[in-house]
Amino acid sequence: MPIKKKQKNKKNKISKNRAVDTTALSKIDNRTNTIRVNVVSNIDTIENKKAKVKAKKTKKAKNIGKEKNKVKKIRPKKTSKILKALGVFVLIVGAGIFLCTTPLFNVTQIEVIGNETVSKEEIISLSQIQLNENMFKNVKVNIKQNIKGNAYIEDVSVKRVLPNKMQISIKERKPRYMIKLLDKFAYINSQGYILEVTNQTKEIPIIEGFTTPEQDIGSGKRLNNDDLNVLEVVLSIESSCEENEISRFITSMNVENTNEYTIYMAEKAKTIHLGNNSNLGTKMLYVKAILEAEEGNEGDIFVNGDLNNGFQPFFRKKV
Repeated sequence: MPIKKKQKNKKNKISKNRAVDTTALSKIDNRTNTIRVNVVSNIDTIENKKAKVKAKKTKKAKNIGKEKNKVKKIRPKKTSKILKALGVFVLIVGAGIFLCTTPLFNVTQIEVIGNETVSKEEIISLSQIQLNENMFKNVKVNIKQNIKGNAYIEDVSVKRVLPNKMQISIKERKPRYMIKLLDKFAYINSQGYILEVTNQTKEIPIIEGFTTPEQDIGSGKRLNNDDLNVLEVVLSIESSCEENEISRFITSMNVENTNEYTIYMAEKAKTIHLGNNSNLGTKMLYVKAILEAEEGNEGDIFVNGDLNNGFQPFFRKKV
């Protein structure tokens, strides 16, 4: 019996050892499989990364290729634009040469409109436009400057009327007053421009007492600043006379003393003493009333006092 027990115990031990070995082997196999799976997954991950990198490089290469193609496509467009611009420029130059050389546009007629004082012949002469010469050779700016050399000309416009007419439109300065010089008269407009110095008179008022030196009075020049300021007063006096319908009677006006302006009316045979330029509207109402009341009597009208402090305008008959 003891021998059989021993043999059984030995068999049990062997079977236990085998069971232990089997368990250990299964554990080792599991670990090995896990390692294999991990290694395989890592390899797959690395392969995926490589594939992605390769895909990116391929994509970049494609983009670079596209950009190169774009550049190649753009260059011809820029070149074509330059060629087009050059073509247009050549056409413009060619057209300009044609216009300036063809006899089709030679000037055969010069029309002047708007002139009254300055003759058509003088304006054409000043313009320096030549008949039977191509109209496009005449520069408008130069024509205007040439014509404005005449003091009577305030503004000029020039127009080409195809195929062969040049049209010149004139705006003239109008003589408003005369200045008495030693032996001549100078015509001035309302802006103080001296239009002409002549020994002939016009039916416009004479202004006496301006301070511009006679040597500075010439065609195309202008009164000095002091006289320009006085001229504004003269214009306001005349405006008040116009409102009362008596401006047409003004023969001359003396502005030497700005506190004692005087007006002479030859047709009415009267001298009007205005004083300064205050209360012009009220003063002219008195002047008009006295002119009507003293019609036919030669003498002086005095409205040169302070109307706000009881001064009463009056007439003094010449004895």
